[in-house]
Amino acid sequence: MKVSAIVYSSNTGFTAQYATLLSHQTGLPLFYLRGGYSPARVRGKYKMMMAMMKAILSKKTDSQSREALEAMERGADWVSAPQLEPVLNWLWG
Repeated sequence: MKVSAIVYSSNTGFTAQYATLLSHQTGLPLFYLRGGYSPARVRGKYKMMMAMMKAILSKKTDSQSREALEAMERGADWVSAPQLEPVLNWLWG
């Protein structure tokens, strides 16, 4: 069987590390597509973890922490067609 893609989901980053290692060893391109965050959709342990993260970020003053806190409170959608360009170029190119 010929492998032509690495597809993964990572909540803590460890699976992403494996995907990166696999990408390097197989020569397959690795793309990261940032999706979004919806506070209303978060359930269970993730809701508790995000509440702790919000508490930590609320004490920070740097702009990156402020932006992350705003996304956690209001939600955010980073999905856009231009983000697909590198993937499409790889697929069709």
